[in-house]
Amino acid sequence: MTSEPVRVRPVGERAVLVELASTGDVHRLWRTLRVRPVAGVEEIVAGASSLLLRLDPAGPLVPVDLSMVAKALPEMGEIDTAPPRAVTIPVSYDGPDLEAVAEMCGLSPQEVVERHGATEYTVAFLGFSPGFAYLAGGPGALSVPRLDTPRPSVPAGSVGLADEMAAVYPQSTPGGWRIIGRTGTVMFDPARNLPALLSPGDRVRFHPATGDVSSGAGRLSHPLTPPSPGQPAVLVLDRGPHLTVQDLGRQGWAHMGVPAAGAADRGAARAANQLVGNPDGAAVMEALTGPVRLRMRADRLISVTGADAPVTVDGLPARRYTALALRSGSELVIGRCRSGLRIYLAVSGGFDVPVVLGSRSTDTLSGLGPPPLRDGDLVAVGPDRRTRNGQLRSDRVGTGPPGSGPVIGREVGLELPALRVTGGPPRERPDVLEIRARWGPRDDRLGPSGRLALASTEWSVSPRSDRVGMRLDGRALSLVHPGGVPSEGMIAGAVQVPPAGHPIVLMRNHPPTGGYPVVAVVDDLSLDDLAQAEPGTRLRFVFPPT
Repeated sequence: MTSEPVRVRPVGERAVLVELASTGDVHRLWRTLRVRPVAGVEEIVAGASSLLLRLDPAGPLVPVDLSMVAKALPEMGEIDTAPPRAVTIPVSYDGPDLEAVAEMCGLSPQEVVERHGATEYTVAFLGFSPGFAYLAGGPGALSVPRLDTPRPSVPAGSVGLADEMAAVYPQSTPGGWRIIGRTGTVMFDPARNLPALLSPGDRVRFHPATGDVSSGAGRLSHPLTPPSPGQPAVLVLDRGPHLTVQDLGRQGWAHMGVPAAGAADRGAARAANQLVGNPDGAAVMEALTGPVRLRMRADRLISVTGADAPVTVDGLPARRYTALALRSGSELVIGRCRSGLRIYLAVSGGFDVPVVLGSRSTDTLSGLGPPPLRDGDLVAVGPDRRTRNGQLRSDRVGTGPPGSGPVIGREVGLELPALRVTGGPPRERPDVLEIRARWGPRDDRLGPSGRLALASTEWSVSPRSDRVGMRLDGRALSLVHPGGVPSEGMIAGAVQVPPAGHPIVLMRNHPPTGGYPVVAVVDDLSLDDLAQAEPGTRLRFVFPPT
């Protein structure tokens, strides 16, 4: 371990950023903490010169856990850990930018190939997309800038250069690296025991492939599994603008570049599940703005939470934030939102879509999990414990023929866990939404005047916001030290300030790493409020007194 001081910065209440002197120190501490975990640390994400330690949500807050992190630092490098692996990747050097790279570097294309193959790269960290490894240690002779305008789609398996780094695109994604070749090596496959081929600290070499290579993509999207004969299901008649399946997300995979995703408004998703007796993490449907039209293919309890939208069953009005018992054949319609953005539908037993890396969530950033739902999709429903226990009998669901409409759960004698619900109908929104936040690890980039400006400005939600990031319009902030920071781990709620000065709040589907300074961190309850904030919503940040 280096003798230089190590700095630990809080990142909200549930994470800390450990800054180290070198990439080598990052890798040594990363391996040490994986061999000897620190109590209370749930996930470790490597950055260029730091580690983000995300703490157990049920454990103590950050001030208590800082001492535990400090105790682990002296052991760095003294514990017997697995040595870095050596990985060789074959490449067909026929990329669209090979000639341009050669010209920029004053070399021939063959010399570019030779120097690229003679270099031993080190995996600095993973981020951007699942399995995307940033490979450091490239020769200065091959240092080239990113493209002025990123390509809208870079094929999976593309081998690229940027600055003095190299990378292989695991999936087809937008990207601005200079592409010099392609490989058939699969960099990320969720079906493998270790989905990502590379880990921080691994050594990587490239060599010319013998013959042509095929695409190197592992399957990310997992199509819906058709319900088995007789299995309960829900039929999508009209999906509306955007309809997905979500749970509480893919926790524990950020170190491989996998976003957590999951329900944008976790409070509303939990409330929907609790109303029908599901575990908090059961899969629900998340609809954007509505309208949505569905048909039941089983007798089930359902609940609708989240944004304020009218609900009808077979044309009859029904209540939100209530457990409703529906018969098979009933048609459920959720209208367009009157306020708020996202609607949640839970069904007793949960939606039974494929589990990918521990979650049933649709990841709109990387494509992991089931694809967004379409009209005509038949979504399977899991076993209902109430049905299995005889508590929800088909002759007690409804008072008329099949499809005759809803019955409030308590009217059929069910013991619903209403008192356990942690969320409720959204309160009437004030003219200006107050967002609770704490100062972040890079608030020094703002300086005193910038901190005052962030806290005193009335911001407006930009129409360009989505599940990845909430963009805010208002008076641009000036950074004392403009520009980015070495890429480091990110958490939901992080408030980034890019060079243009307009803050971006990272939402649930954010990438695991980023290079804009995080000046503040929004708390979980306020993040749920932001998930329901329509474009144009006015808000201001509220910080605890110092």
